[in-house]
Amino acid sequence: MLCRNSQIPEEYERIRSNSDSCPDNIWGWPGYALREAWSSVFSGNLVQAGKCLWQVFAEPLLNTDTYTPIAGNVYASINREAKRISWKSMWRAGDIKAIRKTDDGRYVIVYSPTGNGKNEYQVLVAKYIHLAMGYPSVQFLPDLLAYRESTAIANQ
Repeated sequence: MLCRNSQIPEEYERIRSNSDSCPDNIWGWPGYALREAWSSVFSGNLVQAGKCLWQVFAEPLLNTDTYTPIAGNVYASINREAKRISWKSMWRAGDIKAIRKTDDGRYVIVYSPTGNGKNEYQVLVAKYIHLAMGYPSVQFLPDLLAYRESTAIANQ
């Protein structure tokens, strides 16, 4: 999502990612290069298929440029893996207020869900957690917004 919000085009722009980070394939095979070559063969573009394979196999031997996949292929791979593990059913967006580890190794998280506009809190108990820090876009704190509005900086 962050790459899409950063306006990286899916069709032709390449991003730094390799087969080791291919989330829908734990073995890293076939990686992005082989997938792109396979797709190029079936679309009749044998030169592009050869370039992909040459680049990935010559990279460790001849110190050529590192193969980088097309952004759309990486996005599709991430979407397939998210669907496979039912990602939408397990993630929660919100502001974490407290995290505590219990005696049995689980975590208790107190958070306020994003977007509800209320000061209500929810509690989540989980064996494993993954925290994503930061914002996918610019977000100003309320006191900064108030200052910008009071000094008319926002209108410049």
